[in-house]
Amino acid sequence: MGRAWTAATVLLLAMSLSACADDGVKAPSTSSAKPTPSAEPSESASESTSESATTEVTPIEPSPPGLPEIPAGAFNACDVVTPELISTHFGADAGQSLSQPSSLGDPNAGDCLYYGGDATVVIQATTRADQDLPESAYTYEGLPGAEEVPGADRGWAYVFPNQSGATVTSGLILVKGQRGLQLSIVIDGHPYDIATLQAFAQDVLANMG
Repeated sequence: MGRAWTAATVLLLAMSLSACADDGVKAPSTSSAKPTPSAEPSESASESTSESATTEVTPIEPSPPGLPEIPAGAFNACDVVTPELISTHFGADAGQSLSQPSSLGDPNAGDCLYYGGDATVVIQATTRADQDLPESAYTYEGLPGAEEVPGADRGWAYVFPNQSGATVTSGLILVKGQRGLQLSIVIDGHPYDIATLQAFAQDVLANMG
């Protein structure tokens, strides 16, 4: 999971002119000879050189090498789980977001990572929920305190038990049609409970289409 690198290259070109004199031969001096041009550069030429030397090249921001782009129109988890949802429900600064191709192998989906703020949220996405998030393997059923998520075709919310301090970790599984999300949520400095996680899940479901 994913940063953009920036690179800027500025090329400065310099040219020098040299003249070679013929030793031992002197040109005749006549009154009709044309005056020698002044070697002092004109004001306009000086300004042009100055402007050329200070011209900046627009930085190019290439994609990280080896990381394929998410196709346009793909089911992108960063579009579904927005920074506003994280701040509204958990009172946390969502930090930076990074989109990546689906770690579940779906070419039509994109994962999302939030980091650098009060929240660290890892979201796996797929448009092949039955294949990539099968009910037999992706469930919190039977774990103490786990709850099904109303409105989801399949969904579970689970706040990990026996956590102390202000950092709270939870898990969320949401399936709507063949679209599926699996979330790992860590919020620092803003304790929350299962009711908060369920309310968050409802808004995420509404964005899943």
